[in-house]
Amino acid sequence: MSIALALRSIHFSLGQPVLTQLAMRMLRLKNWKALPERFPIPDAPHLTMARSDSVVCAIVFWLGQRAYEGSEIDWWAACCTRSRNVVEVGANVGLYSLNGAAAVPADARYLAIEPHPVSYAVLKASLSANHFNQITCMQVAAIAGTDEGEVELHIPAQDRYGAPAGAHVVGQSPIYAPSAQSNTAMLVKAIPFRNIIAQADLIKIDVEGLEADLLNSAIDIIIQHRPTIFIEVLDQNQPLKNLITQWQAEKIYNVFRILPEGIAPVAINQHARSFGGDLRDVILSGMTIEQMRAIFDQARLVVP
Repeated sequence: MSIALALRSIHFSLGQPVLTQLAMRMLRLKNWKALPERFPIPDAPHLTMARSDSVVCAIVFWLGQRAYEGSEIDWWAACCTRSRNVVEVGANVGLYSLNGAAAVPADARYLAIEPHPVSYAVLKASLSANHFNQITCMQVAAIAGTDEGEVELHIPAQDRYGAPAGAHVVGQSPIYAPSAQSNTAMLVKAIPFRNIIAQADLIKIDVEGLEADLLNSAIDIIIQHRPTIFIEVLDQNQPLKNLITQWQAEKIYNVFRILPEGIAPVAINQHARSFGGDLRDVILSGMTIEQMRAIFDQARLVVP
């Protein structure tokens, strides 16, 4: 057992977060090669993750996946158990892909796309380590247009990891101001969002502020099929908040906020046409809250 694994084992057996902080300082884990090449996720030991120069990887190794994503990852796995066509846009290093792949039915279709080459390589390595060969991965960016091609992928100046969590397609993102973008950019292949979600019944989108653009580009498909959608709603992302407000007002979707203790309906100020505050993790679904909770409870019987 490596030194890192031994220290992590002590931390989880004693439940001492301070021990983890000391261990991370001792090993100076900005040097990601201090981690084992492959490691079991501590709070999901049935899953193995490939190490990477990634903030996601460091947090998951030392503190577990729920320390990074909270209970959303459990709701994602729960919804995957009932889905037949899953699309994950912006899979990064594959944390959600691992949990989804472990939960989906054997005959389900699961597509994970990630444009950044390093993140994509880690995604593939983690899926391979778990023998999740049924998952289809594509190294592409999803775009709001109708034609395939190439787009610029930017990495924020503050995101200095080899597998950055904030890489995003150049556009009018309400999250990243132009001054916050670095000169680090690359051309990546791009495919229309509407083409990849045409048959999906479950979608997760993490595209750093351009979610509304993608959703609007496929609004006819979404309204027709009403897939369940997992999405992050930040307070400054007004275009997305406006779109979700409209969908809830028109009874296209129910909107649920993911909390540590479960999910709760989101109240919307119809006059202001705005959510109150930073919602973070949200589920859009045509199901009622009772139906969603039933799926979660049933999934706990089969998902480790």
